Amino acid sequence: MGRSYTAEAWDLGTVFDGKTEYTIPDYQRSYAWNLERVEDLWEDLMGGYLDNPDSKRGEYVLGPLVLAKQKRDAYEVVDGQQRLVTLALMLCALRDSLQTHHPSANDTSDLDNAMREIDDSINRGREMIRLNNGSDRTVFDGIRDSADTRERSNAIYRNYAKLRTFTDELCNKCGIGDPESHRSGMHRFHRILTDLRRKISFVCVNIDDEDHSRQYQIFESLNSKGQSLRQADLIKNYVLNTVDPKMRKEVGDRWNDIMRKFVLTAKASGRKMTPDDIIYDSMFSRLTKSHEDVRKRTLYRAVKARYETSNIIEYLGQLEEDVDFIKAITNPGHSSDMPPKLRHACHGLRQLRAVSFKRPIIAACRKWGMWDPRTADLADCLVKFFFVYRTVCKKDIDPLKRNARRITGQIIDGAGLDRVLWTLLKYETPSGERDYVDMGELENMFDDAVFDLGDAEAKYVLVSLEHALQSQRDTLINGADFELEHIFPNKSGTGHWPGSDELIPHTNRLGNVTLIEKGWHSILRRHGFSYKKDGVETTKKRINPVGGLVGYSQSGLELNKRYLVETDQWTVAEIAERERRLKQLAADAWNLSGYAGMARAPP
Repeated sequence: MGRSYTAEAWDLGTVFDGKTEYTIPDYQRSYAWNLERVEDLWEDLMGGYLDNPDSKRGEYVLGPLVLAKQKRDAYEVVDGQQRLVTLALMLCALRDSLQTHHPSANDTSDLDNAMREIDDSINRGREMIRLNNGSDRTVFDGIRDSADTRERSNAIYRNYAKLRTFTDELCNKCGIGDPESHRSGMHRFHRILTDLRRKISFVCVNIDDEDHSRQYQIFESLNSKGQSLRQADLIKNYVLNTVDPKMRKEVGDRWNDIMRKFVLTAKASGRKMTPDDIIYDSMFSRLTKSHEDVRKRTLYRAVKARYETSNIIEYLGQLEEDVDFIKAITNPGHSSDMPPKLRHACHGLRQLRAVSFKRPIIAACRKWGMWDPRTADLADCLVKFFFVYRTVCKKDIDPLKRNARRITGQIIDGAGLDRVLWTLLKYETPSGERDYVDMGELENMFDDAVFDLGDAEAKYVLVSLEHALQSQRDTLINGADFELEHIFPNKSGTGHWPGSDELIPHTNRLGNVTLIEKGWHSILRRHGFSYKKDGVETTKKRINPVGGLVGYSQSGLELNKRYLVETDQWTVAEIAERERRLKQLAADAWNLSGYAGMARAPP
């Protein structure tokens, strides 16, 4: 019989039909998507519903899903594991948010129907997707079956938790939690769920291979040689076909120089940024209230609509103007020519994924200059405000997005920092759409919020607290020079720790994490508290010991000098006391009263 290949469109209702089983073969890597990839997928598929839950979405193709048939309704996934698992997590998050937000006092028949529909599609109680990593499989199965799984270090759980924040917002937008409007809210929700299942699809390539001998080669070819057509490819083609033929070589060289210069910048995940990213960030930072907003998947249409033949060279010049700013803001650790205050803010921008506020910071760099103190003040205020408003107090992100666009337009139009700060901190529309944060909420909510932070956000918190402790110094530390350290380890190696069973639930508390110099963690992680505190001898290369030792006593950070060196043991009581002192410090670290005092209302 040999091999046969078929290709057809499978909508998500077909992929998640409640009976098909998918196995991830051993030759594939484990599930590895980071939060940034998950956010991009959500934005592409569902972001429009957060803007307007009554909006209608068009057809959307996710790309190829390559399957090797094993038996009836059973396949090996040759390509598409990451998207398949993430979509299943999205369905679980939709189900769990719906159950949480539905008013318990109301008729639950509509809730039961929606819950049953989702559970049937993901094979609740049965193995729908068999992952090749045992710990991933356990976490995934627990989420699918609504078990109480809190595996903070696992990528599947982290991504599910991030999706839950999005689906919670969607339920709020639909009005499901309001007893008076929950019926119409459930109607909106069910229509969105139907859209998700019917209007989003894969191009499914089904390999019917008797001996399955070529699946590894097919997987390798797909992932090493395949090149998808990006928005940037379409835009480059438009630019080159728009200019005078005599100028095409010159314009092509300019375009390639921009993209070559930019893709050296890595994202927070370690993945290189694509040409689409610079085009999106540049255009994003030039949109005002009078312009229609754009999404990454529609960049080509947006460029064509905005830049006609007569000003396409102007567009190329704008990209050249913005590339250095975007490169520095995206990866501040690789930019030496950057004020320390701005660098810290840009680290926070990336670690908190405050992407909406990248827009006005790029505009400020372009209008005022990267070394103008106004730019650093604006970035510092924006990131601190985002942290309090969104990360700690978990407020609705939509007002932040609208305000980011509003202040970007003000900067482009020549407004000063005082006017921009007034818009950010004090402006309120007649409808009262701005949901401001009382800074007094910070200390009350800081505890629970920080407990759930990922490592990137936790590092931002600690670097900010270290800056507050070093406020009298002339220079600020560069967060890229330090790494996160769990004092009581968050993984194996707790044999040197008395009372380990009591300490384990407190591993990820603010009181149990600190910063240490880069490279020290690989040495300290194997030791108990007394050795970590007093210092461990090392001759390891690329490590900078102090007197031959590395440890909290040798660290140059105030977080360690003030709060760890003076401690003789590490118990739950010490964690609680250190956390109490750091929470008091947080009130100063994120105090925005100084910026509020600089704000001035428009005349």
